[in-house]
Amino acid sequence: MRLKNDELQLALERERVLLERERKLTEDLRMSLSLSLPHELRTPLNAVLGFSELLMQSPEASTIEQIRQYGKNIYDGGRRLERIVENSLFYAKLQVIMYTSGESRSRSFAESFDAGEVILDIIQQQAESFRRQGDLIADLLHANLRISSGNFTKILLELLNNAFKFSKPGTPVRVAMRLSNAHCVVQINDHGRGMTSEQIAEIGAYMQFDRRRHEQQGIGLGLIVASLLTQLEGGRLSIESIVEHGTTITLAFPCEEQREQTAKGSFTYQGKEFEFPGLVPPPTERLEQLRKSVVIGDILNVQKQIEEIKNLDSQYVAFAEKLYPLARDLNISAIEQILQHYLGEREY
Repeated sequence: MRLKNDELQLALERERVLLERERKLTEDLRMSLSLSLPHELRTPLNAVLGFSELLMQSPEASTIEQIRQYGKNIYDGGRRLERIVENSLFYAKLQVIMYTSGESRSRSFAESFDAGEVILDIIQQQAESFRRQGDLIADLLHANLRISSGNFTKILLELLNNAFKFSKPGTPVRVAMRLSNAHCVVQINDHGRGMTSEQIAEIGAYMQFDRRRHEQQGIGLGLIVASLLTQLEGGRLSIESIVEHGTTITLAFPCEEQREQTAKGSFTYQGKEFEFPGLVPPPTERLEQLRKSVVIGDILNVQKQIEEIKNLDSQYVAFAEKLYPLARDLNISAIEQILQHYLGEREY
């Protein structure tokens, strides 16, 4: 009887400790919100109000270029406000979900999708947004996940946004995928400002690091949203960082078993456009003809042959459309690298 009482007391004490920890976390969040949220909103709001006031007061004294710049600053400030509000609401929603029962947290919106294809779209979008296409290095492969593609996209957007925002133009941002123990592992590496071990341990909503040196919005909240979403989707997120040298964030999600066997090979390309296996290439003779034109630098014939490949069969349309931007930008070396990859896979 005494043993049962001791066990009950121990269980009650554990519950008390957990409730106290939750109370402290909630209080920390409340204080962080009350201190930081006004600042977070005020900074972009000042840009919106300030530049719109300039336009209203003396539009005739401004040049077209100045008006265009004012408009850009207003737009950028509005987008920052949108992202802060969106992440604030997203975080509040996640907090509710994380404290509900396991049944309520089931991933009802899980779907099967190719993680490599989703990542490809996101990294190109983010690199273009920051005008840093040349800084991006990707090593991608096919791996099927069954989670919410929307949550997966949100995780990557937050992490890539931070990687570009807090590293200097001209320094590389690398995104790599690999398969390990039935998991799809995604690593995002930058050469930015980095974080201390204490900062990593204390990542929390609205707890931005070194705000006096880095007047950027949303890094603390973006990281915590990404971390909670990863946890919600049954994955893992870890951070390795060295101050002033950069940060590596590693994501790991379980792969679908039947898809893992098809995730063979990866294709790496550094620059504005990316390509990797999975598209249906045209017949070998068409690839060889295109390769000859590429080797001699006949760009007009290259463009013509890509058009012919597109019209050859509907299954080759996606392949041709991947080559179009490279041909348009006269990126012969990238086209040659892609052709070598596909020709190398064929038996003949």
